[in-house]
Amino acid sequence: MTMKTAAMASLCITTITTNVFADEAMQDEPPPTASREITTPAEPAEPADDAVIAGIGLGGAGGGLGGLGALGGVVPYFTGSLEHRVAEHTYLFGGGRGGISLSSADQRSYSFEGMLGFRHALSDRQPIEVSWSVRALGAYEHSDLQGVTSNAYRVGLATGLVLDKHFNDWFGLRLDLEILRGTYSHYETEASEPAHEFRLAAFTSPTFALRFAF
Repeated sequence: MTMKTAAMASLCITTITTNVFADEAMQDEPPPTASREITTPAEPAEPADDAVIAGIGLGGAGGGLGGLGALGGVVPYFTGSLEHRVAEHTYLFGGGRGGISLSSADQRSYSFEGMLGFRHALSDRQPIEVSWSVRALGAYEHSDLQGVTSNAYRVGLATGLVLDKHFNDWFGLRLDLEILRGTYSHYETEASEPAHEFRLAAFTSPTFALRFAF
């Protein structure tokens, strides 16, 4: 009986010791923490790569629209262009504009101008995107002044600021402010010998346009 009692006592002591160590191990473990999902803010959508611009502008004797309006006054013209994004903030564009002046029955002129250039955004798209643009241009003007016909051919460079208000991802309004224009012109007229002229003009032709991105 003595050996049996001693064996049972030893088993009880071993069981109690095991339970004590198990309780201490459970107490040492850190309490479980609730898992949290880590969310990252959504990146803003990139602007569309292409856009169509169509609008109306004003040109005058100061050199806007290749000099359309040389007969005097301010002449409205229509413009259209297509631009393509080639870098994060840089666009290439090409297009043209043209207008007709009917000052009186004996004073008429019309002009067409083609352009190719780039636009680089200087600010964020909101609230107003400000860009700097540079373009090469070529223009042709025909005028009839009191029965005397003349033609003018022009090439040059122009630079200015472009202000875009984007209402959503595909539609916006644009104000194109041409600040400086330099042109070289060749004139042919029935009344005199051919002539050449270099002209440098500032603040020549603002353009208001609609912009459709796709």
